Amino acid sequence: MPHTIRTERLLLRQPVARDATAFTRHCNDFNVTRMTARWPSSFTEDFARARFVRAAAWDAMKDTLFSILFQGECIGLIGLHANEEGTGKLGYMIGMSVSGQGLMTEAVTAVCRHGFAVMGLNTITADHYLDNPASGRVLQKAGFECMGYDPPVWSEARGRADPGTKYALTRERYGR
Repeated sequence: MPHTIRTERLLLRQPVARDATAFTRHCNDFNVTRMTARWPSSFTEDFARARFVRAAAWDAMKDTLFSILFQGECIGLIGLHANEEGTGKLGYMIGMSVSGQGLMTEAVTAVCRHGFAVMGLNTITADHYLDNPASGRVLQKAGFECMGYDPPVWSEARGRADPGTKYALTRERYGR
């Protein structure tokens, strides 16, 4: 069953077809997609909608994707994907027009709470490309600890693999 999370300014819920228009308007931007591993440099509403449909079939206790709604509009996505060892991998993207307002930190904090409390995770990991220090600041503000450098990871939008920085947040550290 899909989950819904409310924060002070955001609604996080399973993406639905109608989110594709606003999401595409905010995130179909090379400056956004190049910071992701799996989004192409340019995409259509239909492409986004198809991804949302696939995510709706996931087991929400293992893999979850949330639309990030701000003022009623989908401005980005955030997902958490669990493995069998109790570790979740966090990924997210947000439109440039709304960045710098603390919205992603708010979403990351809420999804981590969900990961520990609802999904039963022990650790949540995340990473970012070296040329995306803003993402590192989001993770640090949410309590993540830098764990060093990642080997190059493929980016669909960039068309190449680039190195990154990895982070982790444990249940114990989160609880402090």
